[in-house]
Amino acid sequence: MSIQRVNSKWRKSGLLQADRMLRRHVPAARKLSRKGLSAMLSRYRVVYVKPNVGMHGDGVIRTERLGGGQFLLHAETRRRKFASYSQLYKALQSARSSRRPHLAQQGVDLQRYHSRRFDIRVMVQRSPGGGWETTGMLARVAHPDRVVTNCKNGGHVESLERIYGTRLSVVRRKLSRIGKRTAAVLRRRYPRIKEIGLDVGLDATTAHPWIIEVNTSPDPFLFMKLPDWRPFRKIMNYARAYSKNTGKRVKRGRRR
Repeated sequence: MSIQRVNSKWRKSGLLQADRMLRRHVPAARKLSRKGLSAMLSRYRVVYVKPNVGMHGDGVIRTERLGGGQFLLHAETRRRKFASYSQLYKALQSARSSRRPHLAQQGVDLQRYHSRRFDIRVMVQRSPGGGWETTGMLARVAHPDRVVTNCKNGGHVESLERIYGTRLSVVRRKLSRIGKRTAAVLRRRYPRIKEIGLDVGLDATTAHPWIIEVNTSPDPFLFMKLPDWRPFRKIMNYARAYSKNTGKRVKRGRRR
């Protein structure tokens, strides 16, 4: 049987919200509507609008409630202010990359590295022994003019050792626990899942971890961008092990 992939962000978010341990780490989300986005902006101030199915951060738009009844829309590298919510929503509809279903997700004030927002990719895989194992972590640092942290959109990879130094062990333990729990929860519904990549953002004030997104087809080659290749080699070895059992070939990548 092939490895299972789950594309719907809405479906994955719902499963994690239903778990007692994980729900405090899952940002509020709802299907995009005029009334729903207005309610979320009133509560959270910053709300991200994203396609329910999509990759690489494509189509993600940041909306923000400013003072004086104004609103901000940030799509790709362009920022625009509006004097009313009606104007914002009209511009949002034009800025959307497609007419496919979109979600509105609670915004997180991310920690920064050299004044740039970053999140953390946590790779979790089914080990040869049958359990879940965290096989790698790295930081994705956003381009200063972009909405998302993805490398395709101008972001770059940094090692967590460089960002956190002596605090790293605490961060690793916390995110590893969240990652393995997330994998276990998803696998109860989708039993052929073998790997996930969590994008976790830590709150700039409280360091509380938020699961921004869960990928069931994570890119292992991000880990080739780290100075230490040991996590990448382990990730690929595990992928070959379970791919062999499913009849799927895993190609060897080249350093880039």
